[in-house]
Amino acid sequence: MPETINGIPLHPLVVHAAVVFIPLTLLGVIVIALRSSWRRVLGWWVLLLSFVTVGFTVLAKETGERLAAEIGVPAQHAELGDTLPIFTAVVFGLLAVLMVVDTWARRRANKRAEALAVVSASSDTGTYRAPLVVIILAVLTVLAALAAFGQAIRVGDSGAKSVWAGVLDEQP
Repeated sequence: MPETINGIPLHPLVVHAAVVFIPLTLLGVIVIALRSSWRRVLGWWVLLLSFVTVGFTVLAKETGERLAAEIGVPAQHAELGDTLPIFTAVVFGLLAVLMVVDTWARRRANKRAEALAVVSASSDTGTYRAPLVVIILAVLTVLAALAAFGQAIRVGDSGAKSVWAGVLDEQP
């Protein structure tokens, strides 16, 4: 993997991808947590988005370590940056469990509704109420995504301070 692109270190370029994808994942997680119908339609796409987000945070961490080896290590930024892939991986893991459990619960509810429809023609087969475990998983996933977003802000703030501290003060 190249260390620079057009003379610019790869790390700040990759970081911008993570900065975009982490909030998008948070928004996606909130949307699918709010309504089970949105979870059914968008949930697997949000899971894919979360997977890509994990990839960008890992890539940002790795390129940051390479850049730090060349120019020196801003200690606080490096420590915080090491944790961000963990935060996004937790979101991905919780989201994967949420989607699997929700899909299983939805299929189980549909089978029960079909069985009842055979017995009673008046039953409603289109109604799905998420079980408590799905609701709890959705809340935990939103909280984890909020934590990842907050950690991304902390990492970004420490990185910006390490690069820009004193630079703007020196301007006439």
